[in-house]
Amino acid sequence: VFAFQLAVQGDPKNKEFLKGYAEALGTKGDYDRARECWRKIYELDPMDSHARSMMTQSDTQKLIERSGMDQAKSTVEVKQGYEASVKG
Repeated sequence: VFAFQLAVQGDPKNKEFLKGYAEALGTKGDYDRARECWRKIYELDPMDSHARSMMTQSDTQKLIERSGMDQAKSTVEVKQGYEASVKG
């Protein structure tokens, strides 16, 4: 992650550096920062549908992790986790 971070700092408009950084952040579970990188790529190239898709995927992964759905063994556990999150 650190190498990509340095590369992006040196050349913040390089799509390949941003892509590598976003992928590394996503693998690490830092979905907010990964989404920000994908957003920057999309701003540089609005025709980049992969970047747009990855922004959505980052949001989805964050939601799944936050809700505990990735740890559920059944849909009943997902429902219980949702109900607990709604109650606060």
